[in-house]
Amino acid sequence: MSEPILKQILEEITSMKDEMTTLKSDITSMKEEMSTLKSDITSMKEEMSALKSDVVTMKDDLATVKDDITSLRNELGVIKLQVDENTQMIKALLHGQEELKAQMDGLSMNLFKLEGEVVSLKEQNTERRLTQLETDMKLVKRVLTI
Repeated sequence: MSEPILKQILEEITSMKDEMTTLKSDITSMKEEMSTLKSDITSMKEEMSALKSDVVTMKDDLATVKDDITSLRNELGVIKLQVDENTQMIKALLHGQEELKAQMDGLSMNLFKLEGEVVSLKEQNTERRLTQLETDMKLVKRVLTI
């Protein structure tokens, strides 16, 4: 073979070696990236597993919260009934108090009326006594003058 052809073949081989070196480097890079991807996927799987566990826990917590809300609603219903009953009792007590006040006012009026009548009777009794005393004094004067 001739030297130019050999030289050309040598250049081709050198070029191919360079390309092979580049390919090897690229393959090594790709292997490293694949390894990183595998590691990332493994990490993501672990995170997904943890997330699934968290979701299950959250579902359980949500069920507990729902039960608590139901319980609170039931208790609220009972409390509302008790408040309504207490309100009715307070209204009844207030009405009773108003009635008692009206009765007390009536009794006060009767007492004032009776006091007036007592005073009037005392005045009448005093006038009678005075009249009687005057009559008695006149009699005593007559008796003394005789």
